[in-house]
Amino acid sequence: AVVSTQSTGKEKWCSGNVTKTNLIVEDKLAKGLKVDLEVVVNSGTGKKPALAKTAYKTDGFNGTFDTNIDLAGPTLVATAVTEYNGIQGGAEVGFDTEKSSVFV
Repeated sequence: AVVSTQSTGKEKWCSGNVTKTNLIVEDKLAKGLKVDLEVVVNSGTGKKPALAKTAYKTDGFNGTFDTNIDLAGPTLVATAVTEYNGIQGGAEVGFDTEKSSVFV
């Protein structure tokens, strides 16, 4: 695998035989955009859940879009917070593809 110099890789082990690996790209695709791919491997159970997380920040706006990468059906979650003249407003919406349901 080739990892460019524009990304950061992190790996953590814990006492429960769980490995957590992150590949992070920040401010390279667009100013204020952070993309984080996280893979967790549990050698005891064999499970390998993965998450894709994005965040975008500018003056007066903060948004995220996260998903678990699950073959059974990912769950998508988006958030947005904005500010104008000291007044803040925000929203969160999610979609569970396995159940075909929206949640707020």
